[in-house]
Amino acid sequence: MIKEIKLPDLGEGIETAEVSEVSVSIGDTVKVDDIILVLESEKASMEIPVEQAGVVKEVFINAGDELKKDDVLISLKIEEAKDVSVREVEKNSEKDLNTLLEVVLPDLGEGIETAEVSEVSVSIGDTVKVDDIILVLESEKASMEIPVEQAGVVKEVFINAGDELKKGSKIILLELSDTKVFNDNTKGKEPAGSEVTNKAEDKFGWTVSI
Repeated sequence: MIKEIKLPDLGEGIETAEVSEVSVSIGDTVKVDDIILVLESEKASMEIPVEQAGVVKEVFINAGDELKKDDVLISLKIEEAKDVSVREVEKNSEKDLNTLLEVVLPDLGEGIETAEVSEVSVSIGDTVKVDDIILVLESEKASMEIPVEQAGVVKEVFINAGDELKKGSKIILLELSDTKVFNDNTKGKEPAGSEVTNKAEDKFGWTVSI
């Protein structure tokens, strides 16, 4: 199936933006959340991801083009449904024990709307424990180390140093192996580095979304 990928709404007050970089070419295979182009407006620089996996059949844009909402960007040949989303867990006995969690940025505190990523502390394939620091943010008011609340294996990293993040921005995708065993083993125990986590909870109200 061929599907046209269109430009989403760019946000309040942004009617158009200029293409500064086209990140895909005809024949490229893309995964969910791969960046397909970068836009520049008077207010921000925006990386535009793709929401479906597939093979690029056509590219309708070039660097320097001025785009608006619903302009066609590329056409994709969509892969089989099981390949569409990296967040889909295969239904077999081994995978039934695994859960994929999308970790998002919590509220940064009163008066802090956005912050810049100064350091990404994890990579794809890393195993993280509860309270491990996954990134460091810098704002005008503070430097903030962001810990993770779940242990697992990093399957995707959605951020880079220099990115401007806000509440709800996707950070990483974690695979949690046998969450029941994990929860039973940690119940009633004070995790290592709990002081850091408590501070983060007090300040940010940490959330993990599925």
